[in-house]
Order: sequence, then structure tokens, then C-alpha cells
Amino acid sequence: MSDISIPGVTSKLQTDKMIEKLMELERVPLERLEADRDLLEDQKKVWRDVTQRLSSLRDTARTLYGFENPFQSRIANSDDEGVLTATATRQAAFDSSSVQVIQTAGADRFLSASLPDDYKVPEGTYRFTVGEKEISFNYNGGSLNDFASSVNRRGKDLLRAQVVKDTSKTSVILIESLVSGEANRLGFSETAETFALESGILREMKGDSREIQPALEALRRWSNPLQKELFQSEGGFLLATPGAEASLPIQPGLSSVRGLYLEMEVRFTDLGGDATLPPSPPPGPDIPPGGSVTFQGITVDSASSRIELPEWTPPEPPKRVDDPAVLFLQSGDRVVGLPVLQLTEAPQTIRIALDDYVDSVDALLLRNRNTHRNLQMGPVRIFDPTARGDYAPANVISEARNSIVSFEGIQVVRETNSIDDLIPGVTLNLKKASDDPVSLEIEPDRESVKEQLITFVGYYNQLLATIQILTSSDEEVIDEISYFTDEEREAAEEQLGLYQGDTTLLQLKSRLQTIMMNAYETSAGRELALLSQIGIATNVKGLSGGFDSSRLRGYLEIDEKTLDAALESNLEAVAQLFGRDTDNDLIVDAGAAYALESYVRPYVETGGIISYKITSLDSQIDRTDRDIVNYEAKLVAKEEELRRKYGMMEGAINALESSSQDIENLNRTFDNSR
Repeated sequence: MSDISIPGVTSKLQTDKMIEKLMELERVPLERLEADRDLLEDQKKVWRDVTQRLSSLRDTARTLYGFENPFQSRIANSDDEGVLTATATRQAAFDSSSVQVIQTAGADRFLSASLPDDYKVPEGTYRFTVGEKEISFNYNGGSLNDFASSVNRRGKDLLRAQVVKDTSKTSVILIESLVSGEANRLGFSETAETFALESGILREMKGDSREIQPALEALRRWSNPLQKELFQSEGGFLLATPGAEASLPIQPGLSSVRGLYLEMEVRFTDLGGDATLPPSPPPGPDIPPGGSVTFQGITVDSASSRIELPEWTPPEPPKRVDDPAVLFLQSGDRVVGLPVLQLTEAPQTIRIALDDYVDSVDALLLRNRNTHRNLQMGPVRIFDPTARGDYAPANVISEARNSIVSFEGIQVVRETNSIDDLIPGVTLNLKKASDDPVSLEIEPDRESVKEQLITFVGYYNQLLATIQILTSSDEEVIDEISYFTDEEREAAEEQLGLYQGDTTLLQLKSRLQTIMMNAYETSAGRELALLSQIGIATNVKGLSGGFDSSRLRGYLEIDEKTLDAALESNLEAVAQLFGRDTDNDLIVDAGAAYALESYVRPYVETGGIISYKITSLDSQIDRTDRDIVNYEAKLVAKEEELRRKYGMMEGAINALESSSQDIENLNRTFDNSR
């Protein structure tokens, strides 16, 4: 605005205040334009909010029937999560499995002896191996902590070192492989081997390993006379037929089995029903044929002798015996049973720590009491699993070993504790070994379905509440919404009745309520065709507790007990209630969620109904902004005109006052002269 002023005049006539009052009247149309623009901005904000709520509802509805709908989600339930947990993908089949964790996988972790704080790691070329992979670097010598840092910089995801102070004056260093599995053993060579021996990580091996071939000539008597005819040797395997019993001496015997493992492969062969065929009846005595006589060319044969045989009763077949306890250890005068086997034809690998059973070993014993199975036993290996050539770790925290599980009686070996190729679509996570099998059940993820339905209902009610507020002037529609924060309540009060009578919003609300109340065809027929039949309705508890006007506005409620029962008893029909392929073209074309998403789509898509409204509002806002700019320029010119005119008026008044003063001065001079 113009700030023209004439010093000496405004203090008398106060023309600035007069101009200001006049300009206030002139600004009234501008204020109306600005108010219109603010209203248009508020309307635009409202439509954006409606669009956001519609989009959230549409996306949630599409989730209920789309490719990633929760009805296809699976969950794996383990009855002992301390032993085994599992995760299931959507491709997993509903099924029950029995899994026994015989052994978990581990990685090599070796500890040094206590070393003084001033211990210096020698310089040289350090070479470590983890399975077939190698880590090699040159080290210039230094402290344990500095050496551990060098290992960690180069070890990446294969090797790690850590220094721990075990006393106030000494420390130990832990060298560990980061990869589990028997094939990923940790090895030391060059200066690394020298350092490992000096620091007490490695020790020299004793000659305690054994390789025992189960040959026929090696068998000895056990508790009964040896019947070698019950044994056969086939391709490096010893076959023991039913009733076979023998001792396989370990020579020389082991006076101490500390740290040693026994490993061997065994399997059963089922003989079927042929093992118990009943014997044939006895043939009876051998009777010579009768004689004959010939006279004048005529031969007369005598009748054959006949013997009456007693009636033959076959003996009862032997009782079937199934005995999984077939292997034992001889330790002095003691006989200790090894773990029982699975009576299946699948190969089974036995791998046990000997010191869990005996202190010393003299022989391996076998006894096949099974009447319908042969037992095959491969070479026996006794070894220290931590051995590294001529050396073995002195302080083993854990060793490289495979995981072993028994799946439905079949022994399975893997390098890790995460097994994703055993059950399609399921990943097993092994926690610890157990003598008892774990029951694993693949079920629908009903909790995920329930959470998604609750989210869907929540977005629906939020949208409905927004429409109620915009199209009603009754403050009760705000008071009955208990979850509003103070800020949300204040915003709602500002929007109350802003679109009262708007046909777009009223039609949208009516159509959404109709979609939620309609019946939809499912495989359960009339028993499950409405949302109310799964506990989703506008009045699931009835009006017995008194009149509640909020229940007449169309908000949905959920009866969790009814919903849980429906999800448990007929999940497929519940899924079809929200989305179903009626013509088998693999495309969903019916259902509540499908109908809602289809109806809402034109409102929220680019160039849709609400997009058009927002574009129209933008155009109105642009026009209003131009009108405001033009009117502001008009006001500037108007104020300048007023100040110019009042300035001229003040100048004329000032001239008149000056002339009047001159006349008064002239009269005063004339009077004085007389």
C-alpha cells in the first residue's frame, strides 16, 4: 500500500485514519476471496483425506483375495520349540510330520591355553582353512589383540578370533570357524600351525584311531557258539541273517575312549512273508511196488500195499520278533547297548561319542533277533572328530559336525541347522538334540487371517466415520467416536457438515453398506454366505443392552468367538466369502472384498471421481488466487488515489490557511498604523 503523507497536516485532519477506514471497506471483497480460497483448500484437504482412507480400505480388501491373501498363509507348529522350530511358506502342504533331532550342526571353536598379557604372536605367514576355502595373510608380529584384529579383518564370514582375559594377568584367544558342517573343519598351516601349538590351541595326536572291516574271518563267539553260516560278506558289508550273533574284536583294545567317536553305517532288509512259510507235511514211509506173475502170456499184478498215516498237524509258525536293539559294546566284563535303530530299509549312520557309554572298548557286539529282517553293517570307524592330521585341538569349545535328523524314520544329514530342502515349503530350525521325536504340524495361519480382517474392518469404520462427519451437522457423530485424540476431535469439529448433502459421499456410504450386507456364494452354501455369519456385522451383540444410535450408522463390529469358530471349522468358505473364482479361470470375480475393491477403484484411481474433484478445486483455487492478486493491485491503486486526493485537499487547506494568516497579519498592521 502507498505511504504518502504531508508533514504538518495529518496531525490536524488525521487523513491517515480516514484513508485506513475507507480501505477497510474496500478490503471486504478481498477478505471474501481469501475466505473462499481457504474453504477451497479445506475441501481439497478433505477429499485428499477421503482418498487416503479409500485407498487404505481398497488395498486391504485386495489383500483379502489377491495373490498374497492371508488365507493361503501357512504356519508350522512344533510341539517342542526348545528342540525344533519351523517356518512355512505358502507352498507348504497341510500335513503332520515326525522329526527327531539326533544331532545339531556345529562349527569348530578352539581355545588356547592361558597366555601372559605380554605374550607376542610371532611374525610369519598365517594360513587357515575352513573346508576348501583358505584365509592367508602375512603378519608382522604383535599382541594377541592386534593378531585377533588382523584375523577378523581378513576372515570375513569364514573365520573369527576373540581375546578374553581369563585372569587379571593372563588371556586366552578363541579361534572359530563361522561355517557349520563336518566338511568345513578349521585347519592350520605354516606359521598358524606353529602358533597354534605354542599357544596350546593344538596338541599332538595319540594313535587311538581304528578302522575295522567287518569280515567273516574277524568274527568271534559271543554268548553262544558262533554260527558263521548265518553271516555273509557282501561288498564290504557284513550281512547278519535272523538269529545271527557274533563279537567283532577291536584290536588292540582302547583303554580310554575320551574324545573318541564310533561311526558306522547299517541298514535292514525286510524278508517279507517268506521268512515264516509253514513246513510241508512229512512224506511217510517208502513202500516198494507190488509183484506180478505171468502164465501163458498173461500177467497178473499184485495190489499195492497201503499204510494208514496219522493225521498231520503243522507246527505253529515262529512268533514274529522286531528288535531294534542289535548293537552293543564290550568293555571288560560289561556289555552296553548302543542306541536302538529304526527298523527301515533306509541306510542309517550311527555316530556316537564313546565316552557317553563306556570308559574303554574291547569289542563291538551284534545280535539280530529279528525274524523277518537281515542286518547289514558297514566298516566301523573309531576316530577323534577334532583331529587335524597329526594334531588335535587341546581345548574344544565345539566341533565341526553335521546335523542329523530322523524324518519319518529316515535319517537325514545336512551341514547346517537350517534345513529347507526336506519338506517342500518348510524350513526346519534345529535347536538341540533330543531322544524323543518332535511333532510338526503345518496349518493355516488363522491368526494372520484374523488380524487382516480386523484391519479391514478398522479401515472401513474409519472411512464411514469420516463420511458421517462430513455429511452431518450433528455433533453426536463425533461424541460417539471414543478413539479420537484431542487433535483428531478438534479437526473433526472443523469438518463437521462441510459436505452436508453431498451426493457423492452419501452414495458412496450407501453402496459400501450394501456391499457389506449382501450375500455371497461359498462352498458352504447358506450356512456361510453373509459376513454376519462369521461375526462381522453392524450389531453383533443386539440391542438388548439399550438403544445405541451409533449402531444405526453402519459401523461394523466383530464377534471374535464367532469369527474364531468360522476360521477353525470352514476356512475355505470364509476365504470365498471375500473373494471367489466362480468360472474357474483363476481370476477372482466375486466376494465382499472383490466387490468393495471394484466399486472403490473408480474413486481413487488416477483421473477418477475424486481426482476430478481435486482437479476442479485446484482450478477454482487458481482462479481465486488470480482474483486476489488482481484485487490486491486494485487496492494499492485505490489507496494511492485516496492519498493523492487527500494530499491535494490538504494542500488546498494549507494554502487557504496561509492566505487567511496573511490577511490577519495585514489587518493587524493596518490597525496599528492608525
